[in-house]
Amino acid sequence: MRAAAILSMAEDAAVFYYPDSGKIKKLSLTGSVVYAAAAGSTGRNSFFTRCGSLGCRSAAGDGRYLYIAASHASGILRLDTYGGVAVFRHCIGRYPMQLCLWNGYIITACGETDTVEICLCSGGQSFISNRLGQALCGVCAAKNVCAAVCFLQEALYLLSVPQLAVLKEIKLGFAPNGVCVTETEKRGEGFLVYGNEADGRGCAALFDISGDMLLFGRTGFNPVDAVQTGDTVVFSCAGDKALLLHKTHDLMPLRSFALGAMPEGICLCGEDILVGMNVAGRVEKHSMKNGRLLKQLPGICEPSQIIMIDMPY
Repeated sequence: MRAAAILSMAEDAAVFYYPDSGKIKKLSLTGSVVYAAAAGSTGRNSFFTRCGSLGCRSAAGDGRYLYIAASHASGILRLDTYGGVAVFRHCIGRYPMQLCLWNGYIITACGETDTVEICLCSGGQSFISNRLGQALCGVCAAKNVCAAVCFLQEALYLLSVPQLAVLKEIKLGFAPNGVCVTETEKRGEGFLVYGNEADGRGCAALFDISGDMLLFGRTGFNPVDAVQTGDTVVFSCAGDKALLLHKTHDLMPLRSFALGAMPEGICLCGEDILVGMNVAGRVEKHSMKNGRLLKQLPGICEPSQIIMIDMPY
């Protein structure tokens, strides 16, 4: 059964929304952890007394497991969605901001130490780490290449996986907020980097796997997330309090949907889209056809990311 997994950063919780039935379940992650893999830890929740909270910022799903970047605890949670049990292990770097999955590995971007690191999904400590530019803020992977972006460095790094050797450093000319994988029938997979120019205008650039820039376009103010649906790319623009839709093949604007509140993470949900309203403390479901508000999921404090996963119930 498909469900939306919504991270609540303020509550250290995962909220599961089942669109077919409308059912909502909330799982406290601090109460689910059974083992802390830090040296010297001795059992349930021992690390929470030191870090105070998890700070769940990013997630990726792989079958029954949900992998969560716990920024405040500088670690990764591996949540078994079948049993509601999470295993914690520390990162090499500090403050993991985003993670992605690649061929049985977890690739993590740690913002405080500006390191990209990799470990097996099945468990164990991160075993490769590479320090990049300043303010590392996003990571994704396609084919045998990992893309990482650095805000202050205004740079895109391409790395080999799983070795994490730097293949190319690309100066962007704008401050990136994130990067995601997009695909077109003509060009195949590529990396879409989105962020802000010096004058504050939002922009995006599409690169192929080898690092050649294919497209550049402007979007709304402060795009903080992006997702592709067929021949359309949707940007979550916090500065405009809107979703902006662009053509995938040339990044030309199509239309915009005003939201009335500041959006953050977005996720496709069938023919609709889920939008996290971080400040407002809710998630909204909007039609992708006309932007109409279809449903509100209130009481989700600081929703940081939303992904679709398969759930057993």
